[in-house]
This record gives sequence, C-alpha cells and structure tokens, in this order.
Amino acid sequence: MKGICKGEIRAKESKIADFGDRGCTKCGRLDFMLLKKMGIKSGFTFWNLVFLLLVSYVQGFIYTCGGTLKGLNGTVESPGFPYGYPNGANCTWVIIAEERNRIQIVFQSFALEEEYDYLSLYDGHPHPANFRTRLTGFHLPPPVTSTKSVFSLRLTSDFAVSAHGFKVYYEELQSSSCGNPGVPPKGILSGTKFDVGDKIRYSCVTG
Repeated sequence: MKGICKGEIRAKESKIADFGDRGCTKCGRLDFMLLKKMGIKSGFTFWNLVFLLLVSYVQGFIYTCGGTLKGLNGTVESPGFPYGYPNGANCTWVIIAEERNRIQIVFQSFALEEEYDYLSLYDGHPHPANFRTRLTGFHLPPPVTSTKSVFSLRLTSDFAVSAHGFKVYYEELQSSSCGNPGVPPKGILSGTKFDVGDKIRYSCVTG
C-alpha cells in the first residue's frame, strides 16, 4: 500500500516542509525543493526592490533646470542665486542668436565649490565636440565671446557642499561688430567689481 505522510496536508497548504516528520523521506525532499525555489524567488525580488529604491533615491536628489534663451540680451542665474544652488544640480542653458551673429557672456558673479562643482561652456550646443572650457572656484572669469550663433552653459554640482552660484549677462553681437570689452550697456555692472585688464583683447568678428 502507498504510505501517507503525517502532516502532508499541512505541507501542501503552507508550502513549507515538515522536517520534523521522519516517516516520509520523499515528501521531505519535495517540500525542501519547493522551499528552495521560494527562497531564490524571494531573494531575486528583494534585490530588485533594493535596486529600484536606490535609483529612485538618487533621482530624487538630481535637480534639473535651464532652457533655451533668445533675444538681444539677458541674464542667466544659477538656481537659488545668490543664496546657493541646490546639490545634485544638472542644469543646461542654450543661448541662440540670429544666424551669423555671435554671443558674448560677461560674468557678474561667480562662486562654485572648487573642484567639485563646475560650469561647462560649449561653443555651440552642449556636445563634447563643442566643449570649450570648465570653470570652478571663486574667481570671476573674464568675458567669453562665441565663434558661433549658439552658446551653451551647463552647471553640474555634487551631492554635498554648494556656494553662492553665478550670474551671467549675455549679449548678441552683430556679425560685423567687435567683441564688447566687458561692460554691457544700461549700467548692468553697476556696483559690481569687474576688472577687464590690459591684457584682454577682442578681435572683430566678420560675417
């Protein structure tokens, strides 16, 4: 006759092996295999959950901002200026001028955590091929004039310390004009320390 395991009904209902019942070795093996499969499945689900939580945690601390700017002139400020930009910032501004015109930017204020937070400048759209320079620290950079009708700025900050941030004045230059020596019209730089220096020279941009 076929043997009946004690507690076999319980094992099928709960899916947990009754290892205390030594009267049925075959049932114990089946229940052990089932428990093992359940453990693997539970472990897989657990690590998937941990991964999703980590991704959500990191994404929750990434601050995105920026946009496309057009017009003869304007300003670009880091978010929260002058009270400090957020940690985990990834902000991109693209300034677009009329075709064959150029763009000049003049820094009115600049303070980024040195060697950890950066403002990257691109002579064109923000692409590695158009990368021009990367700024960090607390020294006011000199004015920069593009060679194209598109100029981009990208702020990148880490997840710890921040500083006051930056403020930039930009101006569209006609294709036949020379670079502005750094003092925009309408007294934009009034009350701000700004020293262009004798060594800085600008050449005319011809169309």
